[in-house]
Amino acid sequence: MRTLFTILVFAGISLSSCKKFLEEQTRSELTPQTTEDYSQLLYGTGYAFGQTTILESISLMTDEVQVYANDQDYDVVAMGSLPSFSWQFNYLGDADGGTLGSPWKNLYKLVAGCNIAFDAVDGSTGTPQEKNQLKGEAAGLRALYYWYLVNLYGKPFNDSTTTPEKSPGVPLIISPDLRDEPRARNTVAEVYDQIRKDLEMSISTFAIDKKKANMYRFNYLAARLLASRVYLFTEEWDKVIEHASELINTQPAIQDLNSWPADWYWDPTTFKPIFASPTIESLFLYGTAAEGEASSGQVLSLSEELFNQYETTDLRTTIYLVRLPDFMQLFTPVKISGQKRLTATYGGKENAYGMRTTEAYLNRAEAYAQKYIKSGNVADAQQALDDLNYIRSRRYKPADFQPVTIMPAADLLHFCRDERRRELVDEGHRWFDLRRMGMPAIDHIFALRAQTKIYRLEKNDPQYTLQIPRSAMLVNTLLEQNPAAPIRQPL
Repeated sequence: MRTLFTILVFAGISLSSCKKFLEEQTRSELTPQTTEDYSQLLYGTGYAFGQTTILESISLMTDEVQVYANDQDYDVVAMGSLPSFSWQFNYLGDADGGTLGSPWKNLYKLVAGCNIAFDAVDGSTGTPQEKNQLKGEAAGLRALYYWYLVNLYGKPFNDSTTTPEKSPGVPLIISPDLRDEPRARNTVAEVYDQIRKDLEMSISTFAIDKKKANMYRFNYLAARLLASRVYLFTEEWDKVIEHASELINTQPAIQDLNSWPADWYWDPTTFKPIFASPTIESLFLYGTAAEGEASSGQVLSLSEELFNQYETTDLRTTIYLVRLPDFMQLFTPVKISGQKRLTATYGGKENAYGMRTTEAYLNRAEAYAQKYIKSGNVADAQQALDDLNYIRSRRYKPADFQPVTIMPAADLLHFCRDERRRELVDEGHRWFDLRRMGMPAIDHIFALRAQTKIYRLEKNDPQYTLQIPRSAMLVNTLLEQNPAAPIRQPL
């Protein structure tokens, strides 16, 4: 009955109508029986599509964005982004995070969908291959969602002021049991231990065919990429290299921006989205266009400071992002626009987030750079340079490409991280990277028609860790709230 009750809850059937509903349907008609039944249930309850947002407005808190001033009166529009843009501790609004729901609420809802499938798969009717696929999906997705949760509501794993064993993370719920029992926060270390366990299980239980089958279902290669990312955050460099290398050995190709026609933007027949729809390096697509994006809005978009991090010959300045021509100032104050989610309809958006092979090269390069810092072994440095140059050779025209050469270890690490910023711009990585890179201070310039204000996120600011929603605190009396920054005033 527990599984049946769970399905009813996710289907939106109220408890008051449960008895009548059961009288009209037999148990066999209600309860999934086959592995395929549970696979479909997971797809409906464990995947972030539709209106299930997971990173609402997080991109607006990074150093990728800017509010642009204009002679026209866009002040009202600009004020809509101010709470997140100025790092107000209560930027999500009401207890559930505005109309879309808080990341906390939505991520735990997705975790519940994974728990149902994972708990039921062994008892379902299906082939060993089907069961392995479902178990791999459920475990891998749960790892992804807990990675988001602990990196939104817990301090960074490598926070210099504490240790992950002492730092509060988030409650671990890995059972489909829906009893409303208060649960204390597990430590950051305990959450990461569960993430590692789920990822290793996901990798080992996927079907023998290790190649991706469906871009919209979590798969073996996505699990390898996520593992390399997780171990990057826990600073286990050899593990990063192991998982990134397995992915790269299986699917090494990345997009070559030289294949874009010079006039691609104006011709929808030649348009090639970066990860809004499948490409040669796409591994897994998820999320929803309802998410707050750094490249959206009439006044807020990618920053000029970010644009200046690219060399003028870098093809990413016309494909990943673009400086709008002067005549566009008649219609919008935005000067730098992101284009990774554009489709041939010029503005239509599909998935908010994606996993792609290039990240594996970046993860591995940074791991080798970190090993170079510790070992002084030039071979480690060369491995990092090989990965960086493989990417960059496909981001410049052949005549403009200059390979990156050996440099001091600290400079190489800095270059790796700068290249990561340039390559993964507007893909949802930057906030989490800023946290693990020491939570630096950030200034946001809020340019209105009448005045310009500057807001500052201090180094190690409390707002680098989000507040747990009031609704969750009221229901779960064992939850410990994160420290809140005061209402942030302009400098």
